[in-house]
Amino acid sequence: MSEAVSIIIPAFNEESGIGEVLESIQNMMTAEKIDGEIIVVDDGSTDKTAEVVAASHVRLIQHETNRGYGATLKTGIRQAKHDLMLITDADGTYPVEAIPVLLAASGRALARRSLAHVRHTRSREASLAV
Repeated sequence: MSEAVSIIIPAFNEESGIGEVLESIQNMMTAEKIDGEIIVVDDGSTDKTAEVVAASHVRLIQHETNRGYGATLKTGIRQAKHDLMLITDADGTYPVEAIPVLLAASGRALARRSLAHVRHTRSREASLAV
């Protein structure tokens, strides 16, 4: 992968499964050589979600109270270090194996968009030169 990614995971009372999800994502990132960060936004959990996340050595952001899914996403997006972002759930709803596929597809889309921009720019420059 050439572009780094911020993987954003909103979480609320997910202590029972988030550790396994984080380990799976970390292993996948290592195996696929994906550069980036994992951000977990704990939305005021009343269980041990924050403790499990902290032990996983990923970036943890905590809301003091539950502010809702949308606010949690906004927090993660605002705090992301990378322009390329991927959102997944803390309970393993979405398969980790899909992440490299999605990132590859986004890379192809970015490449096509960049190529289209170059073509448009060259075409515009050519028409202005006439």
